[in-house]
Amino acid sequence: MADLKAKIAKKWHPRFFRTDEDRRKKRLKPCWRRPRGIDNKKQQAIKSHGAVVHIGYRTPNEIRGLHPIGLPERLVRNLAELEAARGCAVRIAGGVGLRKRNTMRLRAAELSIKLLN
Repeated sequence: MADLKAKIAKKWHPRFFRTDEDRRKKRLKPCWRRPRGIDNKKQQAIKSHGAVVHIGYRTPNEIRGLHPIGLPERLVRNLAELEAARGCAVRIAGGVGLRKRNTMRLRAAELSIKLLN
């Protein structure tokens, strides 16, 4: 478990911006777009123009998709889903009301399930 937490803590990659993100229009979101064109400096991998997405930044298979506490994360909407989520970190859905949310909190404490919210 200690090795797993160490690997999760080391999971890092640079922030990937689209080409000319600093000069973008307000209507464009700052999400990643692959650089295209032979004259594009980001496509040519010039370091000062920012990092480009590559397979080497991918997370190892055994920790991909895990929450930083080292458990897989699951969204639950009712008590049946909560009881089926043993061994997972649980996040209660936003549409769950206060009364059912409180009963789910108590049941999660009985089952020693980690609640994230």
